[in-house]
Amino acid sequence: MKLDILTPKGEITRQQELDAVAIWSQHYPAIEYRETPKDEPIAWDAHMVKDGVVRGVAEMKCREMTAGTFFGKFKGEWLVTLDKLMDCIAHASQLDVPFVGFLYLVPSRTLLMQTLWRPNSDGIVVPYRTEMTETQATVNGGKAKRINAYLDMGQATIMRGRD
Repeated sequence: MKLDILTPKGEITRQQELDAVAIWSQHYPAIEYRETPKDEPIAWDAHMVKDGVVRGVAEMKCREMTAGTFFGKFKGEWLVTLDKLMDCIAHASQLDVPFVGFLYLVPSRTLLMQTLWRPNSDGIVVPYRTEMTETQATVNGGKAKRINAYLDMGQATIMRGRD
């Protein structure tokens, strides 16, 4: 099975992810963003590591839209499949660390970071709604009808790339 990230369109997304990680690293140099293997179907994208210890689980998405469009037309709601959200939470729960979402808005060079779930009694800490919708299946296109979570990114930390 060839993973979508390993296709020509996937390679563009891959570079966008690297750009987003570079922005994050400028703001949080003491914490490493250690990616999961890109040639394996793993639900989460990285572990956040400080002093050799996993401190968080991360999911990264890149979108070809400006921050103005995201917070205007899309009302600051980040679409993530509910299955992915729950898989990432389950992994973070096993490690007893927070689950953090990163949304990179490519044209604006804007990275949004939001803690989505915390261990213990906090649970999911961001407002969200679910809806069965048809969306693009993968970076390579196609359609998929599935239950999606729409996560409120209104309280996200906003980071911009430095030139």
